[in-house]
This record gives sequence, C-alpha cells and structure tokens, in this order.
Amino acid sequence: MSNLRRIVPALVLGVALGGGLLFAGEEPPTSCDPGGADKPAAKPDGEAPAALPKDVTVDDHGDPKGVHRYHRWSDKIGQGAQPEGEEAFANLKRLGFTTIVSVDGSMPDVEMAAKHGLRYVHIPIGYDGVPRDAAIKMVKAVQLSEGPVFFHCHHGKHRGPAGCAMPAIALEGLSHEAAVERLKVSKTSPDYAGLYRDVAAFAPPTKAELDAITEKDLPSVVTPEGIRSAMVAVDERFEHLKAAQKEAFVSITGHPDIAPAHEALMLMEGFREMARLQAAKDHGEVFLKYSADSEAAATRLGEAIKAKDAAAAGKEMDVLANLCSECHRDYRN
Repeated sequence: MSNLRRIVPALVLGVALGGGLLFAGEEPPTSCDPGGADKPAAKPDGEAPAALPKDVTVDDHGDPKGVHRYHRWSDKIGQGAQPEGEEAFANLKRLGFTTIVSVDGSMPDVEMAAKHGLRYVHIPIGYDGVPRDAAIKMVKAVQLSEGPVFFHCHHGKHRGPAGCAMPAIALEGLSHEAAVERLKVSKTSPDYAGLYRDVAAFAPPTKAELDAITEKDLPSVVTPEGIRSAMVAVDERFEHLKAAQKEAFVSITGHPDIAPAHEALMLMEGFREMARLQAAKDHGEVFLKYSADSEAAATRLGEAIKAKDAAAAGKEMDVLANLCSECHRDYRN
C-alpha cells in the first residue's frame, strides 16, 4: 500500500493551515501499520519538534512516552496512537488533556485513564469512512469537554486524524481543504478514500443535531459487536470481490461506486480488526492463525488487483476461500 513520500514544508503548511500542526517527536517504525511498514515520519523541512511541558517524559523519538505519533491540531484538539502504559496517561494529563476520545474498536483502558483524572469517550469507526452520527458525537465530545481532547485510533495515522478533523471544522472553523491537508501530513493513507471523502464533505452539525446528543450518548466503552458481526462484514466484502473476479477485478457489477482494490483493503482491515477482539483471542492460537493468514492473503490480493494481475488475484481468492472454509468447519459449522 502506498505511503506519503514527502511532508509539506513548514512555512507552506503554516500559511495553508493558519498555524499548522504542532509536531512532537518522530514515531518509531512499525510493521503492522495499515498502509505497510514505515520509516519514522519525517518532519516538515526546517520544523523543530513542538515544545513539550518540562514534566512530560519523552521517548527516544521525542514523543511523549507511550503516546506515539503525537500531534496537536490546536489548543483544544490533539491526536496520536493508542496510549500504551500508565506513563502514557500520566503524560496526557501533563499535556493538559481532560478527555480522551477513542475512535478505535478495541476496549479503552478506562480505569487507567480515570486514575489520572481523564475521561474516556468511545466512538468506534471503521476505515471506510466516518458515519455522520459518529462525527456529530465527536464534535459534541469536544464541545462538552472542560479541557483539550486527545483523539486516538490504534496507530494514530488514519481514523484518529479523521476524528480530529470533524470538531476542527465544526468548532474551530478549519477549512475542509486544510483538514484534508492535515490528514496527509498525518500520513493518512490515500487508500482509505472514505476517510478523505467524509472529511472533505463534512457539514458541521446543526444546533438541533448537537442538542440531541447527551452525555449518555457518549459512553466510555462501546462493547464490540463480536466475531459474528465481524464475519458478516468480511463475508460482504468477499462477495463483492467474487463479483469483481468475474470482471477481471476491474469493476463490480451492480456496484459502480465500489473499487475492487478498496474492497480488498477493507477485507484485510476486517481480518485485522477481528483478530484484536477479545473473543477472537479467546478462541486461541489456531483461530488467530486463520485470521492472520487471511489478512496476509487479502493484502496480497489488493496488491495483485492494483498491479492489474487478475491471475495472481484469482489465486489469492482461492487461498481466502480455502481459509474461510477451514475456519468455518472448525469454528462456525
């Protein structure tokens, strides 16, 4: 999958965005990021890392410890990867945050956050876009927070930045063009077209829409729907790809708005996110191996579709079909 090859120079970014992102240190490389393995993210040319409060502990990359890919959109909004360990939550408190919004599907560490006086709000979204009801809740969470709000997904590159964009547009007057540019600076992959689409088209909520959201609509934890729901979503993607296979993976009959390569990407994410569910882990190593092998096959499928290699893509479809049959035999049938 493609990665952003350069970052906008700081001077241009400052003019275009009216202040630009405030960067902390570079993030460490990780081989499990959506979008492929990374090198540490480069800073905009000539831009120094943002100054952090003296009591914030930092890692070898200049990020607050436990908070990789830490960026500040404004005084009120920040973003990063999922906080890791108690020091991460202590650092978020030292950075002035009072609320954490997770747009990731996994269960937030509410207890550890509360230990450091931080409130969690859980608004999980997928990689294919930001539903309007979720976007309104993101805006409301920032509106209600007494202090700055930290948004995170799993790796801090795709869904988290998209989450930040909604309140930045609605409450701070950030232009849609500037918000999209900030996704690019955050290294949100262009393969996640739905995230870019929904940020670019986001209409700020009306007063009535915001008034309809109350505290009870912003829970600390949203329980995952489970493996059955995850498998339903995976099956839907696979059915689309089977239809695309009949047309050499160029298009999908009846779905002119859906690109086969994007469906393969969403299939890969479906297997990846399913493996993070506690219920999946409870099934044991064999089930997780099925999921990991399926994720790898879906990744290769997407690469073959992008390369317009229908034969190679067809082979990966066979691999996926066999894996699904074996997994269903052992766990569902």
